[in-house]
Amino acid sequence: MAACIACRQFFVNLPTEDWGVFFPILLPPLCLNRYYEATGVQTYNSETWRIVTAGEGQPLVETHLEAILYFYLSQSTSENHAARTAVLQCIGELGRKIPSHLLEKYQADISSCLLRTLKDVCWPVREASCYCITAMLPLFPGVYQAHIGELLPALFEVLGDFIPTARQSAAFALADLVKVFQDKVLGEVFREVKQRVLLVRDQKVLPVYDDSSVPPDLYGVCQNFDVPLVPGEKETTTPYPPAINLSQPWMRTDGCVYLIAELSQNPITHKDIIEVLQLLSEAVTCKHYSQHVQLFETVCRALPLVAKGIG
Repeated sequence: MAACIACRQFFVNLPTEDWGVFFPILLPPLCLNRYYEATGVQTYNSETWRIVTAGEGQPLVETHLEAILYFYLSQSTSENHAARTAVLQCIGELGRKIPSHLLEKYQADISSCLLRTLKDVCWPVREASCYCITAMLPLFPGVYQAHIGELLPALFEVLGDFIPTARQSAAFALADLVKVFQDKVLGEVFREVKQRVLLVRDQKVLPVYDDSSVPPDLYGVCQNFDVPLVPGEKETTTPYPPAINLSQPWMRTDGCVYLIAELSQNPITHKDIIEVLQLLSEAVTCKHYSQHVQLFETVCRALPLVAKGIG
Protein backbone atom coordinates (compact mmCIF):
# COMPACT_ATOMS: atom_id res chain seq x y z
CA MET A 1 0.00 0.00 0.00
CA ALA A 2 2.91 2.35 0.72
CA ALA A 3 4.11 1.91 -2.86
CA CYS A 4 0.62 2.74 -4.15
CA ILE A 5 0.58 5.97 -2.14
CA ALA A 6 4.07 6.84 -3.38
CA CYS A 7 2.99 6.22 -6.98
CA ARG A 8 0.07 8.63 -6.70
CA GLN A 9 2.14 11.30 -4.98
CA PHE A 10 4.81 10.94 -7.64
CA PHE A 11 2.31 11.67 -10.41
CA VAL A 12 0.43 14.51 -8.72
CA ASN A 13 3.67 16.31 -7.88
CA LEU A 14 5.04 15.98 -11.40
CA PRO A 15 4.02 18.23 -14.32
CA THR A 16 1.49 16.33 -16.43
CA GLU A 17 3.57 16.84 -19.57
CA ASP A 18 6.30 14.69 -17.98
CA TRP A 19 4.05 11.77 -17.01
CA GLY A 20 4.43 9.91 -20.31
CA VAL A 21 8.11 9.15 -19.68
CA PHE A 22 7.15 7.05 -16.66
CA PHE A 23 4.04 5.33 -18.04
CA PRO A 24 5.86 2.19 -19.31
CA ILE A 25 7.20 1.61 -15.77
CA LEU A 26 4.33 2.71 -13.55
CA LEU A 27 1.17 1.98 -15.56
CA PRO A 28 1.58 -1.84 -15.48
CA PRO A 29 1.61 -2.23 -11.66
CA LEU A 30 -1.04 0.47 -11.38
CA CYS A 31 -3.28 -1.51 -13.74
CA LEU A 32 -2.66 -4.74 -11.83
CA ASN A 33 -3.38 -3.34 -8.39
CA ARG A 34 -6.89 -2.32 -9.45
CA TYR A 35 -7.74 -6.04 -9.13
CA TYR A 36 -5.66 -6.92 -6.06
CA GLU A 37 -7.83 -8.77 -3.54
CA ALA A 38 -7.29 -6.29 -0.67
CA THR A 39 -10.21 -3.85 -0.95
CA GLY A 40 -8.15 -0.86 0.20
CA VAL A 41 -5.51 -1.50 -2.45
CA GLN A 42 -8.18 -1.93 -5.14
CA THR A 43 -10.02 1.25 -4.23
CA TYR A 44 -6.92 3.40 -3.86
CA ASN A 45 -5.39 2.29 -7.16
CA SER A 46 -8.67 2.63 -9.04
CA GLU A 47 -8.86 6.23 -7.89
CA THR A 48 -5.21 6.80 -8.85
CA TRP A 49 -5.97 5.31 -12.26
CA ARG A 50 -8.81 7.80 -12.77
CA ILE A 51 -6.56 10.69 -11.75
CA VAL A 52 -3.69 9.65 -14.00
CA THR A 53 -5.62 8.59 -17.10
CA ALA A 54 -8.29 11.33 -16.99
CA GLY A 55 -10.80 9.14 -18.82
CA GLU A 56 -8.28 8.01 -21.45
CA GLY A 57 -7.39 4.69 -19.86
CA GLN A 58 -8.03 2.43 -22.84
CA PRO A 59 -5.92 4.47 -25.33
CA LEU A 60 -3.09 4.54 -22.79
CA VAL A 61 -3.29 0.78 -22.32
CA GLU A 62 -3.25 0.24 -26.08
CA THR A 63 -0.19 2.51 -26.41
CA HIS A 64 1.73 0.72 -23.66
CA LEU A 65 0.20 -2.73 -24.21
CA GLU A 66 3.48 -4.61 -24.55
CA ALA A 67 4.89 -3.26 -21.27
CA ILE A 68 1.62 -3.89 -19.46
CA LEU A 69 1.08 -7.39 -20.79
CA TYR A 70 4.61 -8.61 -20.14
CA PHE A 71 4.42 -7.20 -16.62
CA TYR A 72 1.23 -9.20 -16.11
CA LEU A 73 2.88 -12.36 -17.41
CA SER A 74 5.91 -11.83 -15.17
CA GLN A 75 3.62 -11.60 -12.14
CA SER A 76 1.73 -14.77 -13.07
CA THR A 77 4.56 -16.73 -11.41
CA SER A 78 4.56 -14.61 -8.24
CA GLU A 79 4.62 -16.50 -4.94
CA ASN A 80 1.64 -14.37 -3.89
CA HIS A 81 -1.54 -16.12 -5.02
CA ALA A 82 -3.46 -12.81 -4.87
CA ALA A 83 -1.08 -11.32 -7.42
CA ARG A 84 -1.50 -14.32 -9.72
CA THR A 85 -5.28 -14.04 -9.43
CA ALA A 86 -5.19 -10.31 -10.20
CA VAL A 87 -3.04 -11.00 -13.27
CA LEU A 88 -5.66 -13.30 -14.74
CA GLN A 89 -8.45 -10.83 -14.06
CA CYS A 90 -6.41 -8.14 -15.81
CA ILE A 91 -5.66 -10.34 -18.83
CA GLY A 92 -9.36 -11.17 -19.07
CA GLU A 93 -10.10 -7.45 -19.00
CA LEU A 94 -7.75 -6.95 -21.95
CA GLY A 95 -9.64 -9.62 -23.88
CA ARG A 96 -12.94 -7.86 -23.23
CA LYS A 97 -11.83 -4.25 -23.86
CA ILE A 98 -8.81 -4.17 -26.20
CA PRO A 99 -9.20 -4.78 -29.97
CA SER A 100 -8.24 -8.37 -30.71
CA HIS A 101 -5.76 -7.49 -33.45
CA LEU A 102 -3.58 -5.75 -30.85
CA LEU A 103 -3.53 -8.87 -28.66
CA GLU A 104 -2.93 -11.40 -31.41
CA LYS A 105 0.88 -11.46 -31.34
CA TYR A 106 0.87 -12.13 -27.58
CA GLN A 107 -1.47 -15.12 -27.65
CA ALA A 108 1.26 -17.77 -27.54
CA ASP A 109 2.49 -16.33 -24.24
CA ILE A 110 -1.03 -15.76 -22.91
CA SER A 111 -2.21 -19.29 -23.74
CA SER A 112 0.87 -20.78 -22.04
CA CYS A 113 0.10 -18.69 -18.96
CA LEU A 114 -3.52 -19.86 -18.88
CA LEU A 115 -2.63 -23.52 -19.26
CA ARG A 116 -0.17 -23.21 -16.40
CA THR A 117 -2.48 -21.31 -14.07
CA LEU A 118 -5.32 -23.79 -14.67
CA LYS A 119 -3.17 -26.21 -12.66
CA ASP A 120 -2.21 -23.73 -9.96
CA VAL A 121 -2.07 -24.92 -6.35
CA CYS A 122 -4.50 -22.16 -5.28
CA TRP A 123 -8.17 -22.32 -6.17
CA PRO A 124 -8.72 -18.56 -6.75
CA VAL A 125 -6.04 -18.71 -9.45
CA ARG A 126 -7.63 -21.75 -11.11
CA GLU A 127 -11.01 -20.04 -11.02
CA ALA A 128 -9.69 -16.79 -12.49
CA SER A 129 -7.87 -18.74 -15.21
CA CYS A 130 -11.17 -20.29 -16.33
CA TYR A 131 -12.84 -16.89 -16.60
CA CYS A 132 -9.84 -15.58 -18.52
CA ILE A 133 -10.17 -18.45 -20.99
CA THR A 134 -13.81 -17.49 -21.61
CA ALA A 135 -12.58 -14.01 -22.57
CA MET A 136 -9.77 -15.13 -24.89
CA LEU A 137 -11.12 -18.31 -26.48
CA PRO A 138 -13.76 -16.73 -28.78
CA LEU A 139 -11.21 -14.19 -30.02
CA PHE A 140 -8.42 -16.63 -30.89
CA PRO A 141 -9.92 -20.10 -31.43
CA GLY A 142 -7.01 -21.25 -33.61
CA VAL A 143 -4.51 -20.67 -30.82
CA TYR A 144 -6.51 -22.69 -28.30
CA GLN A 145 -7.43 -25.45 -30.72
CA ALA A 146 -3.75 -26.37 -30.83
CA HIS A 147 -3.90 -26.95 -27.05
CA ILE A 148 -7.19 -28.88 -26.87
CA GLY A 149 -5.41 -32.04 -25.74
CA GLU A 150 -4.09 -30.22 -22.67
CA LEU A 151 -6.93 -27.77 -22.17
CA LEU A 152 -9.80 -30.26 -21.86
CA PRO A 153 -8.28 -32.43 -19.09
CA ALA A 154 -7.19 -29.35 -17.15
CA LEU A 155 -10.67 -27.81 -17.30
CA PHE A 156 -12.31 -31.08 -16.27
CA GLU A 157 -9.94 -31.21 -13.31
CA VAL A 158 -11.14 -27.77 -12.19
CA LEU A 159 -14.73 -28.90 -12.85
CA GLY A 160 -14.23 -31.33 -9.95
CA ASP A 161 -12.61 -28.73 -7.68
CA PHE A 162 -13.46 -28.64 -3.97
CA ILE A 163 -14.64 -25.01 -4.29
CA PRO A 164 -18.13 -24.59 -5.89
CA THR A 165 -17.34 -21.31 -7.67
CA ALA A 166 -14.25 -22.87 -9.24
CA ARG A 167 -16.41 -25.74 -10.53
CA GLN A 168 -18.84 -23.23 -12.00
CA SER A 169 -16.08 -21.24 -13.68
CA ALA A 170 -14.80 -24.41 -15.35
CA ALA A 171 -18.34 -25.15 -16.55
CA PHE A 172 -18.48 -21.73 -18.24
CA ALA A 173 -15.13 -22.35 -19.95
CA LEU A 174 -16.03 -25.86 -21.12
CA ALA A 175 -19.37 -24.65 -22.47
CA ASP A 176 -17.56 -21.94 -24.42
CA LEU A 177 -15.15 -24.55 -25.71
CA VAL A 178 -18.08 -26.57 -27.10
CA LYS A 179 -19.67 -23.40 -28.52
CA VAL A 180 -16.48 -22.51 -30.38
CA PHE A 181 -15.28 -25.95 -31.54
CA GLN A 182 -18.65 -27.77 -31.66
CA ASP A 183 -18.31 -31.30 -33.08
CA LYS A 184 -14.53 -31.25 -32.68
CA VAL A 185 -14.90 -31.56 -28.89
CA LEU A 186 -18.57 -32.42 -28.34
CA GLY A 187 -18.11 -36.19 -28.28
CA GLU A 188 -15.13 -36.08 -25.93
CA VAL A 189 -16.86 -33.67 -23.54
CA PHE A 190 -19.97 -35.82 -23.21
CA ARG A 191 -17.99 -39.03 -22.84
CA GLU A 192 -16.29 -37.45 -19.85
CA VAL A 193 -19.55 -36.07 -18.46
CA LYS A 194 -21.29 -39.45 -18.67
CA GLN A 195 -18.46 -41.05 -16.71
CA ARG A 196 -18.24 -38.33 -14.07
CA VAL A 197 -21.94 -37.85 -13.41
CA LEU A 198 -22.13 -41.26 -11.72
CA LEU A 199 -18.92 -40.92 -9.71
CA VAL A 200 -21.08 -40.03 -6.71
CA ARG A 201 -21.79 -43.76 -6.36
CA ASP A 202 -18.17 -44.14 -5.24
CA GLN A 203 -18.49 -41.46 -2.57
CA LYS A 204 -17.39 -42.55 0.89
CA VAL A 205 -19.25 -41.40 3.96
CA LEU A 206 -17.61 -38.23 5.24
CA PRO A 207 -18.06 -36.29 8.48
CA VAL A 208 -20.33 -33.27 8.32
CA TYR A 209 -18.37 -30.07 7.80
CA ASP A 210 -18.81 -26.56 6.51
CA ASP A 211 -16.50 -24.24 4.60
CA SER A 212 -15.10 -22.78 7.81
CA SER A 213 -13.52 -26.12 8.68
CA VAL A 214 -11.14 -25.92 5.74
CA PRO A 215 -7.78 -24.48 6.84
CA PRO A 216 -6.97 -21.09 5.24
CA ASP A 217 -3.88 -22.39 3.46
CA LEU A 218 -6.03 -24.94 1.64
CA TYR A 219 -8.22 -22.12 0.37
CA GLY A 220 -5.34 -20.67 -1.53
CA VAL A 221 -3.18 -18.65 0.85
CA CYS A 222 -0.02 -20.42 -0.16
CA GLN A 223 2.22 -20.42 2.86
CA ASN A 224 5.95 -21.04 2.89
CA PHE A 225 6.60 -24.33 4.63
CA ASP A 226 10.03 -24.74 6.16
CA VAL A 227 10.34 -28.49 5.71
CA PRO A 228 13.72 -29.83 6.84
CA LEU A 229 15.58 -31.67 4.12
CA VAL A 230 16.40 -35.33 4.43
CA PRO A 231 20.19 -35.71 4.73
CA GLY A 232 21.63 -35.86 1.23
CA GLU A 233 18.46 -34.49 -0.40
CA LYS A 234 18.92 -31.60 -2.81
CA GLU A 235 16.96 -28.43 -2.24
CA THR A 236 14.27 -27.76 -4.86
CA THR A 237 13.39 -24.38 -6.32
CA THR A 238 9.63 -24.94 -6.38
CA PRO A 239 8.09 -21.66 -5.12
CA TYR A 240 4.80 -23.21 -3.94
CA PRO A 241 3.83 -26.07 -1.65
CA PRO A 242 2.41 -29.19 -3.37
CA ALA A 243 -1.22 -28.95 -4.42
CA ILE A 244 -3.59 -30.54 -1.90
CA ASN A 245 -6.52 -32.22 -3.61
CA LEU A 246 -9.62 -32.09 -1.41
CA SER A 247 -11.98 -33.04 -4.22
CA GLN A 248 -14.47 -35.81 -3.57
CA PRO A 249 -16.45 -37.93 -6.06
CA TRP A 250 -19.70 -36.09 -5.28
CA MET A 251 -17.97 -32.79 -6.15
CA ARG A 252 -17.05 -34.12 -9.59
CA THR A 253 -20.67 -35.04 -10.14
CA ASP A 254 -21.68 -31.60 -8.88
CA GLY A 255 -19.36 -29.95 -11.39
CA CYS A 256 -21.02 -31.90 -14.17
CA VAL A 257 -24.39 -30.49 -13.12
CA TYR A 258 -23.05 -26.95 -13.57
CA LEU A 259 -21.74 -27.98 -16.98
CA ILE A 260 -25.01 -29.60 -18.04
CA ALA A 261 -26.84 -26.36 -17.24
CA GLU A 262 -24.43 -24.34 -19.40
CA LEU A 263 -24.32 -26.82 -22.28
CA SER A 264 -28.11 -27.01 -22.44
CA GLN A 265 -28.15 -23.47 -23.86
CA ASN A 266 -26.43 -24.80 -27.01
CA PRO A 267 -28.83 -26.60 -29.43
CA ILE A 268 -26.19 -29.06 -30.67
CA THR A 269 -25.99 -30.59 -27.17
CA HIS A 270 -29.67 -31.32 -26.58
CA LYS A 271 -29.66 -34.96 -27.63
CA ASP A 272 -26.72 -35.72 -25.36
CA ILE A 273 -28.18 -33.65 -22.52
CA ILE A 274 -31.32 -35.79 -22.47
CA GLU A 275 -29.18 -38.94 -22.17
CA VAL A 276 -27.13 -37.42 -19.36
CA LEU A 277 -30.27 -36.37 -17.46
CA GLN A 278 -31.23 -40.02 -17.19
CA LEU A 279 -27.87 -40.75 -15.56
CA LEU A 280 -28.24 -37.72 -13.30
CA SER A 281 -31.61 -38.97 -12.06
CA GLU A 282 -29.77 -42.07 -10.87
CA ALA A 283 -26.98 -40.03 -9.30
CA VAL A 284 -29.31 -38.00 -7.06
CA THR A 285 -30.72 -41.17 -5.51
CA CYS A 286 -27.38 -41.70 -3.74
CA LYS A 287 -27.95 -40.38 -0.22
CA HIS A 288 -25.48 -42.43 1.78
CA TYR A 289 -23.24 -39.40 2.44
CA SER A 290 -24.15 -36.27 4.38
CA GLN A 291 -23.25 -33.81 1.59
CA HIS A 292 -25.90 -35.22 -0.77
CA VAL A 293 -28.11 -32.20 0.02
CA GLN A 294 -25.50 -29.90 -1.55
CA LEU A 295 -25.53 -31.89 -4.78
CA PHE A 296 -29.33 -31.95 -4.72
CA GLU A 297 -29.39 -28.16 -4.30
CA THR A 298 -27.15 -27.73 -7.35
CA VAL A 299 -29.44 -30.00 -9.37
CA CYS A 300 -32.51 -28.02 -8.30
CA ARG A 301 -30.87 -24.77 -9.37
CA ALA A 302 -29.73 -26.25 -12.69
CA LEU A 303 -32.94 -27.92 -13.85
CA PRO A 304 -34.88 -24.71 -14.68
CA LEU A 305 -31.94 -23.58 -16.84
CA VAL A 306 -31.85 -26.96 -18.57
CA ALA A 307 -35.62 -26.90 -19.14
CA LYS A 308 -35.39 -23.41 -20.63
CA GLY A 309 -32.44 -24.41 -22.80
CA ILE A 310 -33.83 -27.59 -24.34
CA GLY A 311 -37.45 -26.37 -24.41
